[in-house]
Amino acid sequence: MTSDLADFAAALRRPDAPPPAGLKAWNGSDVGRRLDVHRNTFVVTLVQALGETLPVCRQALGDACFDALARDHVRAEPPRTPVLAEWGDGFAPWLATVPAAAAWPWLPGLARLERARVTAFHAADATPLPVAEVASRLADAASLGATRLVLHPSCQVVLENWGVVSLWAAHQTGDAPPQDLAVFEQDEAALVLRDDTAIGGGEVLLLPLPLPAARCAEALRQGHPLGEAVAEAGDVDLAGLLALFIRHGALVGWRTPGDDR
Repeated sequence: MTSDLADFAAALRRPDAPPPAGLKAWNGSDVGRRLDVHRNTFVVTLVQALGETLPVCRQALGDACFDALARDHVRAEPPRTPVLAEWGDGFAPWLATVPAAAAWPWLPGLARLERARVTAFHAADATPLPVAEVASRLADAASLGATRLVLHPSCQVVLENWGVVSLWAAHQTGDAPPQDLAVFEQDEAALVLRDDTAIGGGEVLLLPLPLPAARCAEALRQGHPLGEAVAEAGDVDLAGLLALFIRHGALVGWRTPGDDR
């Protein structure tokens, strides 16, 4: 970015900054007032984009509180690419550092959960393994421990120590959700994925998981062998977890030693 562009970008983010040196209007009008129009458009557009990808965060806080935080985030961490779907992952870690968000310690977790849904929606396509092939592979008990399951690119595991999975679910009813829902400090987990096998295709699901199943799913997602993932997870219902994967087309590869698939 050239110095002139960098100065202009910095001025967009700072409402109290003077116009960059050398900035002129073609008709000789007040460049400060014209710059304020661009500042407002820049901030309002990004605040709206963030609210659209984090609708439950906005509902839970209320429009005024959410928009105030979003405006501060826009100025602190503006997008680095023109693809707005890629912007917003930094909101959750930023929330954890700002005093203005300290009253809602569960908010960063809720933001991570909603961003996981956005990421799942835009994830690459992959073809699920046929059910018959999965059944055949499962029959080979001797190789199961060393098997590495490949999950759909959209699969993500959300593990949070606040009840944000329950909070998100409470906001999915047809009724207008209250803004004063209690959020408890408790471990909750969910699997987020895009189910391309569903009627109509491309439905992003958030499926609550027991904690052992979530730990196992995350280990598998990271490429750990099945036996190792189960051992690390503890008391996991492996049959139930595999059934969930199969039902939603989440298994796209099955690798055993000497098998490249």
